[in-house]
Amino acid sequence: MLAAESRNYAATYELGYLRYLQEDYRACEKIVSGILDWPEVQDVAYQLLGNAYDRMGKHKKAVETYEKGLVRFPDSGKLHYEKGIVAFNGKDYLTALACFEEGIAAEPAYPSNYYGASTLFLVSDQPIWGIFYGEMFMNLERGTDRTAMMSSYLYKSYQDHIKLEFRSGERNMELGFCNVAITDFFAPLPYAAICEVALGGAFPEDARAVDLNAIIRMRIEFLNRMSIDAGTDEKLNEALNSILVGFGTPNALLDYQRRVSEAGHLEAYNHWILMYGDPEQSDAWQSTHQDEWNGFLEWFVKNPICVDKEHYFHRNLFE
Repeated sequence: MLAAESRNYAATYELGYLRYLQEDYRACEKIVSGILDWPEVQDVAYQLLGNAYDRMGKHKKAVETYEKGLVRFPDSGKLHYEKGIVAFNGKDYLTALACFEEGIAAEPAYPSNYYGASTLFLVSDQPIWGIFYGEMFMNLERGTDRTAMMSSYLYKSYQDHIKLEFRSGERNMELGFCNVAITDFFAPLPYAAICEVALGGAFPEDARAVDLNAIIRMRIEFLNRMSIDAGTDEKLNEALNSILVGFGTPNALLDYQRRVSEAGHLEAYNHWILMYGDPEQSDAWQSTHQDEWNGFLEWFVKNPICVDKEHYFHRNLFE
């Protein structure tokens, strides 16, 4: 390190990051550990040092580093995420999920925690939360390889959890988005169960397969069914909230979908969300709806989803 750069935080951090990329983790540790007490230190320094420890197999030390960083930067989504990754790699999935969801609450605009939480919920018995978190992720991190993967994950989840059977000309449908046992039919209905009921009612009656067209039509009608507005009727609002847990809680994702709908782009938006699940069918739609698609993309760039600690999506808000 050059003597002139010895107290230059940015240059020192970048040197540590270079050593990390060169897989010289011990050198990275030596450099970055020396800047943690500098007043200009940022959360990425704790992230980098923790990641170096993790790469060296010092997983406990890595977690301790992230936790020290969180004492100084309690709103750092990335430090919660890295804690979750260590737990995930150690197959401690419940701890990983807790870290990811803590990260969402701490820094709602940081995308990676939604990605982590979504991938865990999508393979659980409550994939509805994985769908919500996954769509939030896609809106916050657009145009990356992870965005494309999440699109395919969401499409597959819809296909996996909507089962159609045809007997004597009649269609039977079974849903698996929410494994919530209803033991008291007079108790309020959990939000996840509300969503599953709404999805079942929204699935097109004339659909013969769980394909892209059917899923998009379902998602559009689902939004309608989740948009009951009691207005200023306090008694009706109180009644709805007494039987439907979380129904009156603002849902940042559905609020954004309503903005998209009001702008006239809901069908195109849903194609964007699911286009990597069935690229061929999505490309066919785009080729016959070029004006709609281009108009949506132009609007989408100018109107991203906005989340903060006052308005964001988190499972615990609805339970």
